Amino acid sequence: DLLQQLVESSSEKTHISRFYRGVARGQRVPLVVTSRLHELEQYVYFPECDLLVAQQVSEALELAGARGIRLADHYALNRRDELLRQNLVVICSPFGNAFARLIFDELESTDNTIPFRWRKASDGRRYIEIVSTGERYYSDDPTKADGHTEQQDVAIISRSRNPWSSQH
Repeated sequence: DLLQQLVESSSEKTHISRFYRGVARGQRVPLVVTSRLHELEQYVYFPECDLLVAQQVSEALELAGARGIRLADHYALNRRDELLRQNLVVICSPFGNAFARLIFDELESTDNTIPFRWRKASDGRRYIEIVSTGERYYSDDPTKADGHTEQQDVAIISRSRNPWSSQH
């Protein structure tokens, strides 16, 4: 049992170290999370699902010896140039995260190395399209959840070269 636990624990750390290679020990990595303004009461809040993902990424970064720092997407827009020159994690799609929308809009016009695209079909459904194969993965719009109907969402976790960084 001890040997099995050791193998499982070290393999997770190895996988995380590979995924976050290039992140220095002690580095603070910005985690850009979707933020929303409450229409009636005028306060900022964050979708729970995005906060859960940010927490999981923070825990993984800690295993890699770094630290995740959460930033609201609208705040990150004001720090665009600074943030794009470093390692960062963007949580949520361009449909919800304003910073992700900025990044993907710029990447689609300047850089064709991202292997997937975010799209919206003519019927309004969202999907992820794999560039090389044309495969589409559809999801429902989580903002239209009614609490009764089962919805489907898709996620993609990708590590990409940062074309804005001098440390490719």
